[in-house]
Amino acid sequence: MKRSAPRDVDDSGNKTPLTAADASLSKKAKKKLADAHFEERFAPPPDEPVWDETHHEEDFWAKVGCEESNNNHGTPSVAAERARRDGVARVRKNLSRLCGDRYPSMAFERWHLACDEGDPVFPRGGDECLKADLVASKHSAAEADDIVAEHAKAVAAARGRAAATASTARATTISRRDGTVRLSCGDATAELPENVDAKLRELARRAGTKTTDVDACILAMTMRYDALGGSGFQAALPGAAFRALRDRFGVNFECFASPLNAYYERYCSAHADVDAPFGSLGSFYDFSPRRGAFECNPPFAAAPLLRAARRCDALLAAAEARRDALAFAFVAPVWTDQPAWAAVDGSRFKRGAVRVPREDHAWRDARTARARRVPVDTAIFILATSAAEAAHPCDAAALGEVRAALLVP
Repeated sequence: MKRSAPRDVDDSGNKTPLTAADASLSKKAKKKLADAHFEERFAPPPDEPVWDETHHEEDFWAKVGCEESNNNHGTPSVAAERARRDGVARVRKNLSRLCGDRYPSMAFERWHLACDEGDPVFPRGGDECLKADLVASKHSAAEADDIVAEHAKAVAAARGRAAATASTARATTISRRDGTVRLSCGDATAELPENVDAKLRELARRAGTKTTDVDACILAMTMRYDALGGSGFQAALPGAAFRALRDRFGVNFECFASPLNAYYERYCSAHADVDAPFGSLGSFYDFSPRRGAFECNPPFAAAPLLRAARRCDALLAAAEARRDALAFAFVAPVWTDQPAWAAVDGSRFKRGAVRVPREDHAWRDARTARARRVPVDTAIFILATSAAEAAHPCDAAALGEVRAALLVP
């Protein structure tokens, strides 16, 4: 089949200019005004659903053409998650102390995302990423090496303490007030919007999780994501964009999500040990679909973006050789000087792309049910085999619908 040239749709928005009167305001007042304008423009509609509740009865594993994963991790321990939460706080504080007034922005988060082995909260690796950030923040190479070594010791100590924590079973209590659900077990607490809590309970029901375990599962899972934190960690595309990808390209699965922010019922996630009770299929890197259409939105950091791009390319190459219909809607920051951008933008499977300015779209934050600012321009690449392109053509109309779902007038 002759491959048509990829289509690119661009839109260059502008920031809303300040009036002459606004220009005389203090910096704090200007920020407050900008925040109010953002909320007014980007606030999701009151009736916007937090997820697509569609339940697919068909045999999922047969549909995607791979073997079912063994994702039975048992009931997560609230006590263990409390120990991990406290350990993460100590490791963060220690890294900040080691760096002094030259702490690299998002240093802990970037290091954590660069790791790819070991414990899900206190992993090994990531040294080169952390060292590069330290040197970029004006630490000498020798200072950076010392900080990296001390950080590794702190991580190992926290890993050991968490592993030694007894998994004590205690009742989880629930209270509801003003649209918020509060779960607590001793000093371990978490708060969620009622609609997110309801989604989690339905996902748990579909996953076959015991009703008596659901409260503890929600609390433990939420504590895990709260401990790791990070700006934008629970941010995702707006619901309208997910619906456009579903309707135009058949997408109904997320490769990088969490129970908190997943829009579709099927998804992969980074923390299967606490996410499996809510239907997570585990890591994207342990999932090998042969067919289907998937939204792929890796964390916006160089290492995970490049790794995800290479994984998608390998799966697409294998599917093309089999003449299977496989596609990814790959979401990426517009970092045109990064290897991940070159890998996706130059992919032989690229059928088209949309690119939208940060000023004219917002992410969806499931934890707060509010819109979140986007720090960079965003692109969505449609990567597809010949069979997938034939089934769902990536034409101007389809791309325009995706762009319209992202942009806010």
